Amino acid sequence: MSPPHLLLLLLALLLSPPLLLASSSFPLPTIAIAAVSNSSSNPSKQHLACGLVPAAGGAAAGYRISCASVSNRSAAAPHVYAYGGDGTCSPYSAVVAGDGYLCSAAPTSSPPMSMRWWDLNEAGDGSKRVYRGRVLSAVSGGGESVCGLVGERMQCWRCPWGEGAPARVGFSAVAVGGGFVCGLVVGSGERRLSALLSKGPNTTVEQFPLVALRAATDCFSPAKRIGSGSFGAVYRASLPDGREVAIKRAERRDTGGPSSSSAAAARRVDHEAAFVSELALLSRVNHKNLVRLLGFCADGGERILVYEFMPNGTLHDHLHRRAASAAAPLSPPLASWPSRLRLALGAARGIEYMHTYAVPPIIHRDIKSSNILLDSCWTAKVSDFGLSLLNTLDGDNAAAGDGGNAGDGDDEERCVTAGTVGYMDPEYYRLQHLTDKSDVYSFGVVLLELLSGCKAIQKYEGSGSPKNVVDMAVPHIEGDQVHRVLDARLPLPTPWEMEAVAYVGYLAADCVRLAGRDRPTMSEVVGVLERAVAACDEYEEGGAGAGAGGEPALSRSCTDGSTAT
Repeated sequence: MSPPHLLLLLLALLLSPPLLLASSSFPLPTIAIAAVSNSSSNPSKQHLACGLVPAAGGAAAGYRISCASVSNRSAAAPHVYAYGGDGTCSPYSAVVAGDGYLCSAAPTSSPPMSMRWWDLNEAGDGSKRVYRGRVLSAVSGGGESVCGLVGERMQCWRCPWGEGAPARVGFSAVAVGGGFVCGLVVGSGERRLSALLSKGPNTTVEQFPLVALRAATDCFSPAKRIGSGSFGAVYRASLPDGREVAIKRAERRDTGGPSSSSAAAARRVDHEAAFVSELALLSRVNHKNLVRLLGFCADGGERILVYEFMPNGTLHDHLHRRAASAAAPLSPPLASWPSRLRLALGAARGIEYMHTYAVPPIIHRDIKSSNILLDSCWTAKVSDFGLSLLNTLDGDNAAAGDGGNAGDGDDEERCVTAGTVGYMDPEYYRLQHLTDKSDVYSFGVVLLELLSGCKAIQKYEGSGSPKNVVDMAVPHIEGDQVHRVLDARLPLPTPWEMEAVAYVGYLAADCVRLAGRDRPTMSEVVGVLERAVAACDEYEEGGAGAGAGGEPALSRSCTDGSTAT
């Protein structure tokens, strides 16, 4: 179990009374994770998990900050921070943290608001007041900095690059990450995005000048375009340092003035929301099965994201376009049943990381085969975080970005509301209630694509209407006839492969159950796929592949133990 996962578990088990998460009465952050150096001689980091909990007299008596530190080997008892030295409770309303610091604010109901800063790398509990004034409408921390909104004006504290927000620009939201600050700008009746990037040592994404990206793409030449989607166009380019990159450029803003359509205006807002989401999320995650964001550009009204280039395109492309005919050779990761299961396992691990190990957890909201990219080693990487949410699970609909380096899938798979037709969780669509089980449903559709070779929405010759792969495949799987849905471009599985393939078929059927509570978690999905891949590996190495007494190594019951959430 990774340290971030331990931190969340620690908060659940050690902090008492129970932690109060953000709600309508707590509009500002109430939980934070800080990184603390053990000592100058030992530069390794510990994590400090902090949250607001009610005082002994209940919520009416105020709130205190309770923190617990965790390392890989030990966990300390919660430590309480309070104003002054008498240990009395203070009316905290927010807590944020970052690299070596903890920052608190109180109150939100009436001015003046006061904010204090603890240097966690120094001995003692001493703190300094860094702000006193109007109530902050938003506050965010990360890296070495804390920024907040005073009205519509952004103010930052302890910024290594200065307080560089333009004085005359109004902001409606702010997010601080590892080396950058993003703000959503208010102006001229529309919401515009302003991205401010630190030049300090903690920078995780690079700010590319527009002139450099123009040169790398020959002024965004059609010859350099490798895909397009609802967000805009994707270009392949080589940077001066030799890096091969994919450049995703949002379609230019409509400058038609008052005559511009409301649909065009809505698209502009959606593109900027997707830009902010992807920049904020990808700059804070690092996993071999998640696409890596290298940088961005926001010069001259442009909205451009720069990624590592995935030379082998998308899973959707290999599964449904390049191998559209029976005579066409299949790509290496699709050429055998074990390799398909390994590809599914890689993608599942990326999603599991977002759900379980990212702090805070991330819900992707648009898992599909065109958002699973393949690098030069055919490693699966989940991409396109334009729709993704942190642990704020709202019910708003938002348009998506494009489907990764190679663009979206076919027209019938375009994004609608907060997802893609054919992949969208029907429970979320019907109830507008989003959970991580919505990603599980979408991944179940991808599993069915891998097993059947069919698109999420398949058009059959001679049929008057398209059919969803879930409706086509699941009845056969639940009738123990998995062989009837398997991709005909591959030879039938050997007996030992069939056991693993059927096992994954049952898993896919569990993932697409109508009720989210009946679906497995992504950690359970990863466990099932690991067992299926291990069974294939054992047979390839000459093992028996069966349990004691000749029982099958894999059974239906192994995939049917999901827990309700």
